[in-house]
Amino acid sequence: MIGAFLAGLALSVLGLFPIIHPNLVLSLVHFGGPLERGVFAAALASAHLAFAVFAGIVFLIPSQAAVLSPISKGSSERAIADAVKASVRAFAAATALSIVLAPFSMAIFPAIAGAVRPIAPFLVIGVVASFVIREKAVRGAVAGLFIFSLAAAVGFISLNSAIAREPLLPLLTGLFGLPALIAAGKNQEAGAAAGGEARPAHIAAGTVAGGLSGFLPAMTPAFLTSAAFLAVGENAGAFLAVNASVVAAKNFFDFANAFSIGRARSGPAAVALEASDGAGVGGEGAYEAAVLAAAAAGAFIACGAIAAAAPRLAKFAAKAHSKNASAAIATAVVAGVLALEGTGGLAIMAGACAVGLLGTALGVRPAYCSGALIGPSLIYSLGIAI
Repeated sequence: MIGAFLAGLALSVLGLFPIIHPNLVLSLVHFGGPLERGVFAAALASAHLAFAVFAGIVFLIPSQAAVLSPISKGSSERAIADAVKASVRAFAAATALSIVLAPFSMAIFPAIAGAVRPIAPFLVIGVVASFVIREKAVRGAVAGLFIFSLAAAVGFISLNSAIAREPLLPLLTGLFGLPALIAAGKNQEAGAAAGGEARPAHIAAGTVAGGLSGFLPAMTPAFLTSAAFLAVGENAGAFLAVNASVVAAKNFFDFANAFSIGRARSGPAAVALEASDGAGVGGEGAYEAAVLAAAAAGAFIACGAIAAAAPRLAKFAAKAHSKNASAAIATAVVAGVLALEGTGGLAIMAGACAVGLLGTALGVRPAYCSGALIGPSLIYSLGIAI
């Protein structure tokens, strides 16, 4: 079991490369015993997500954990280090809070989900409306809604077609990553300015949202962090905290809820749930406790490692934020998408990038591009047939 846990931690470093999803690693690495498979999946998933959060902040490439970083490529070394530390602290705190809430989740969350499900789409519409109303000029509101609608159309086509196996990576990279890298190469602002205050309430809200997402239709981490981008997009510190908390809590509750309701919401949780059928380690309770402990420990260890290395890594990142480095990162991402998703993935990324660049040209805030995820989710939740 210890060997499987350490293997999960070691391979979780691949989270620094957004194109490598945990599901891909799980399809290539196998352990014979059920306990080892479950522990490996849990440690890998948790630590991988922590590294993906870090990569999204430093390199501005969204991962399939839906990290949409508001940190500019032009940010200072100190700003990058502070952002990384704030995110990993939120990730660790959300994991700890999820551990506390997990025993009560199945007792109260289903009832809450049943009550919220009918009104959830309208709550999200309210978030979008409040963001638009805050625009100081009518032109900004109209341009923002235009980009939101275009992004929604691109997102709907991407997520409801078979042209790519995992459309989230090229979609998010095209909308947020490539425009940010292009802006960085021109020494322009690549996103919202780093700064703002993250409060415990932001972490608590992100944790609860991440936990509830498993019970609500289409409430993926990508959707939730997009909504957070709209809600607190002007406060980069708050967004980083909410984003990391949603991702961490969603991951932990995926494992906890899989054991409780017998239904997995992610690839790693599905592996752990399937392995639980053959676990001969003193009963299902012991197996579940071992997997949840591996998920928590993986998150804490990865967060500690990232926080310790943040100053040096931020120094490297600040120096690497040059025109040539941005071009190299963009080229590597394009090559990776082509290798994993083929020409269909490139088509999605190209369409999404066109929307992202148009938004930049119109002076629209990047948060409006979250329509790529919010729009399709609203269509699904409202039962609209298209």
